[in-house]
Amino acid sequence: MKRTITLGLATALLSAAVFALFGLSLWTPLIFDDQAFVLEDPRVTGPWPGLGAFFLETFTLTKEYEPLVFLIHRLLYCLSGPWPLLYRLSSLLLHCANSLLLFLLLRRFFKDRLALGLALLFAIYPAHSETLAISTFKKHLLVGLAALSILNWQAAIRSDWLRRAGCWALLPVGLFAKESALLIPFFAVGMGWAPPEARGRSRDKTLWLGLFAIAALYVLARITIIPRWYPPFHRAWPERLLTSGKCLIWYLGQSLLPWQLCIEQSLSSVRSALSLEGLGIALALAAIAAGFWTALRKDRTLALGLGWSLLALAPFLNLLPYLNLSIVANRYLYLASMGFMLFFGRLLQLALARQALPKRRAPILLALGGLTLAYGVLDLRYMILFADPLELWSRAQRCAPRNPRAYSNLGHYQLGAGRTQEAIVTLENSIKIAPAMPEARLALAIAYSESGQVDKAIRITREGMELDPNMRTHEALNNLGLMQAQAGQRLEAEKSLRQAVDMAPDQPLYRLNLGVLQLENGALDRSKEQLLVAARHSEYRLPAYESLARLFLKKKRPKVAARFYEKVLELHYLHRNSVRTLARIYLEQGGRAKAADLYDRTLSRLRKDLFGPGRYSEDPRVVGEARRLLEGLEQDRSELGLRTGRG
Repeated sequence: MKRTITLGLATALLSAAVFALFGLSLWTPLIFDDQAFVLEDPRVTGPWPGLGAFFLETFTLTKEYEPLVFLIHRLLYCLSGPWPLLYRLSSLLLHCANSLLLFLLLRRFFKDRLALGLALLFAIYPAHSETLAISTFKKHLLVGLAALSILNWQAAIRSDWLRRAGCWALLPVGLFAKESALLIPFFAVGMGWAPPEARGRSRDKTLWLGLFAIAALYVLARITIIPRWYPPFHRAWPERLLTSGKCLIWYLGQSLLPWQLCIEQSLSSVRSALSLEGLGIALALAAIAAGFWTALRKDRTLALGLGWSLLALAPFLNLLPYLNLSIVANRYLYLASMGFMLFFGRLLQLALARQALPKRRAPILLALGGLTLAYGVLDLRYMILFADPLELWSRAQRCAPRNPRAYSNLGHYQLGAGRTQEAIVTLENSIKIAPAMPEARLALAIAYSESGQVDKAIRITREGMELDPNMRTHEALNNLGLMQAQAGQRLEAEKSLRQAVDMAPDQPLYRLNLGVLQLENGALDRSKEQLLVAARHSEYRLPAYESLARLFLKKKRPKVAARFYEKVLELHYLHRNSVRTLARIYLEQGGRAKAADLYDRTLSRLRKDLFGPGRYSEDPRVVGEARRLLEGLEQDRSELGLRTGRG
């Protein structure tokens, strides 16, 4: 087949489209799963735990096994901390690579222009927005990268040993990103069944056996070493299968017209196999099966594309019950949409072939152009929402009024925006739908606590733990301990915080909270142990150092306390209380000049930052706060009798 589009041109066009429409994500904050699985996971943000912590353990409450994704996030956190740019940029670059690899694969089946058009539709497909806007969903990108790389490699490489070694090395990339990569060997076999002009050198049975052997070893390791727990079935088989069919129909409908762009969905399970809904789903599934059977008999490319889509969706059809409050989600279309583009491309090819005259082809091409434009508009409208989490979850709640997580996350961001009373109403609605939902109860307890209803906050947390023992998590115990401390229940608070630390010894925040409480309770040695561990983590170093300074003051060791206050000011020179306390220590030790110099340096730096050419903010609120801090520091210096730095 004659090549009319160079690899460089295809790369430039696809990358330009991706960055033009999804580039807004480069500045969107880390939200949703990124908050829990990136910013709050000590394996990502804490000291290096060793490779075993990534490859021999599962992640999150649902026991995900995604070591490659967490290692990538570990690297990105080391490079940029919590700033979103590199997390988003890496996702966009992976998506560009996948779009290009799909183009290379599709042009084995179609002419270059049609292949590029289909790759462009995949590149700007609106359902990919949440996959690119949430870094945790990089796992879908990595599985897609492994699948497309293997399919292209096995078709193109002449050398048997190089072809096999390359494919066998690529499969673990997908498996270490997400379990859905177990489907890749089936895709490889399917590519060998493609039309002769498209499959290249894909019929390598030794290669296929190697892929299946690697997949089998992975499954064996997961069963014996790193098992995953699935919740028990609660529905009869007919209803369960019809619910899976309902999910499949939803996904196929979204494949061409992804109009339901919400981060949560309210698609419900089938309640009765004998209902009109059940009958309709059964008829639709029969039609899909008949269509696939017809394609198998008459057109291999159509069958391969449709089979790819159906197989890629299989892990996300709720065939196995899964701890997910939305039984469908747009991000699960990523791998399936590649197969759909092959299927859709073949339909277009057949339609264009029947219309030999250019005038008759015009409506088809015009409709394709309109679809591309519609995709672009949907991309921009949806991606903008990720820059404002409050608006994103407000839309999710409107899209999914029966989904408790939509309410839970909306309440969380309302709480963060200071809209406590609104958050309480929203979170109470979440609990009405799902009484035992841990995230909603934790956030509602915080909202009650912030509104002064501490006893109510403690009660709702304890109720949740009684309703669902799984809610007795380290996070819940930590929050309970803080609320008990706020209510003056110090002994109960220390017990709860100790349990949180025992459950998650690598979580520095819990050690910091326990250490601060023990400091207030007078258990100085136990407090010191916890605070020193918390201080190893950069995110909690400042409050840990400040607490250690107070601890050594209580121990009557002012010189050691002074060293910790100095460390606090190295991290944040505007810590007023630390400046004042450190100056007093200097004065008590006869260092009047040293104390005066401390104030002179602090005030000089603050004036430079506030009024100098490189001032740190133009925000009137920030400037006003800085002015008040400046006045407070000058007042402290005056009260200490430190008019100048000369002593």
